[in-house]
Amino acid sequence: MHRSPGSILPTRGPSPRPFLPVNALLVSVLLTLGSGCGDSEPDKTNNCPNPSVGCGQQDSGTPDAGAPDAGNPDAGIPDAGIPDAGDPDAGSPDAGHPDACNPDAGSPDGGGPLPTAPTLIESSQSAHQVSAGQTVTFHVTGRDDLACPLQFTWDASSGTLGSPVTSAATSDVTWTAPPCVLWSSEVTITLTVTNNARLSTSKSFTVSAPRCPGPVVSGGVSHSLAIRGNGTLWSWGDNSFGQLGDGTNATRHAPVQVPGLTDATAVAGGHAHSLASRADGTVWAWGLNGGALGDGTTSIQYAPVQVSGLTGAISVAAGSSFSLALGADGTVWAWGLNGNGELGDGTTTDRLTPVRVSGLSNITALAAGTGHSLALGADGTVWAWGLNFHGELGDGTTVGRPLPVQVPGLTGVIAVAAGMYHSMALRNDGTVWAWGWNLKGELGDGTTTQRESPAQVPGVTGAIAVAAGGYHSLALLRDNTLRAWGSNDDRQLGDGTNTDRHTAVQVSGLTGVTSVFAGGGHSLVLRNDQAVWAFGSNIFGQLGDGSTPSGHGPVQVSLP
Repeated sequence: MHRSPGSILPTRGPSPRPFLPVNALLVSVLLTLGSGCGDSEPDKTNNCPNPSVGCGQQDSGTPDAGAPDAGNPDAGIPDAGIPDAGDPDAGSPDAGHPDACNPDAGSPDGGGPLPTAPTLIESSQSAHQVSAGQTVTFHVTGRDDLACPLQFTWDASSGTLGSPVTSAATSDVTWTAPPCVLWSSEVTITLTVTNNARLSTSKSFTVSAPRCPGPVVSGGVSHSLAIRGNGTLWSWGDNSFGQLGDGTNATRHAPVQVPGLTDATAVAGGHAHSLASRADGTVWAWGLNGGALGDGTTSIQYAPVQVSGLTGAISVAAGSSFSLALGADGTVWAWGLNGNGELGDGTTTDRLTPVRVSGLSNITALAAGTGHSLALGADGTVWAWGLNFHGELGDGTTVGRPLPVQVPGLTGVIAVAAGMYHSMALRNDGTVWAWGWNLKGELGDGTTTQRESPAQVPGVTGAIAVAAGGYHSLALLRDNTLRAWGSNDDRQLGDGTNTDRHTAVQVSGLTGVTSVFAGGGHSLVLRNDQAVWAFGSNIFGQLGDGSTPSGHGPVQVSLP
């Protein structure tokens, strides 16, 4: 039989006289003396305050309120016999942190582990190389040491991300490739996973996508343009006819953003007008307009207007007073003045809206000079039409052509460029070829003799890009150094002098160059850090560094 403390054991014989256990009797006496009241049974009514808390607080009806276990040596400390009593979750690693997944719920008492950044235990992507419009699915699984829910954030340097499908530990997202990619052929998709302690881990995926075939930087006769990585378009220099597209005719010595134009994929500067293609395949134009803007009028436009009827465009080129666009299907379209047959439609009729250039298909790149046009075929052939007074069509004659003719003797060509009255081609073996007018040595053959057929530029090997200005030429080599030749009146050759060069010289002070472009009397390069540098004429601020003197060496364009 279990014996309770202070219980009375049964006995045989006459019933003994009842008695109180010593402990209970002592407690009863003490309570009575300390109460200051005449209540001999303090815990049976609420007539007297609880003697253990004084007369200012009513008894809750619980014996010995305030002294949970007066007979316990640890009285006043609940559950003193249990380790860490008073710590509501002493057995939990997050003791003192009521909610481990809530960073604002309190501070750990030092008894549990500190939160750590989440980890990624699984990741995948459905493709690594895509064509325009193709989709790629990305998947990740994360882990948090405290098993708290994770937050997933996705970002892409180009293209379109769908809505992520996310659980507490996983996330899936679908990305759609853009028509083409600016600057490089790689797109970066970045995932950031964050836990409730605000600690994060990131992972980057890369996808190869088609690079935009059109130039992202361009020089007009006295103005310049550049597309930034986010697709915005910036312009600077001469603005007499609104060719900067900022709604004014004020000259700008530093870049200004062309308002209303986003998602630009290619840009071109003509004599006094400008063009841009967008990711949606439309083409926009602004500036001087004898029909070169393709909007059906001859009105000057100080802000971009859409070229009528063009869709699916992926690149543009601007001549003196005419314009070209390359379709994604390899067709070529032209509009503007056509007195020399530069529109290639078999006539010399000016066109205020685009017409298709006859007989061309599978074209991959375009170039436009003062009055002549060039097209590069996917098979490495070169086609030319328009003005041919100086042999700029390269067909061995000086007869103008209103329809495209193939430039003979050129195969394996991977790039073309057109100056005012000369033309250039880059072959896949790294050699550079030039033909046309040679007034200032722009053909780079050591003479000033005009050539009606292509001739190799001596001393230039390992080239990967070419550009043609007014009367000068440039070539970018595989080692990222630059060669230049031709007119140097405004120091557009970048060699520190103003002496014309009939053969190639190295441009000084520039490294890490990835692309090269040319204006009328100035030159532009794009470096591997996406900075644009310029040198040459700066009368109208076309170097874009905020200054106005002419004859600059390489300076960085002050783009944002």
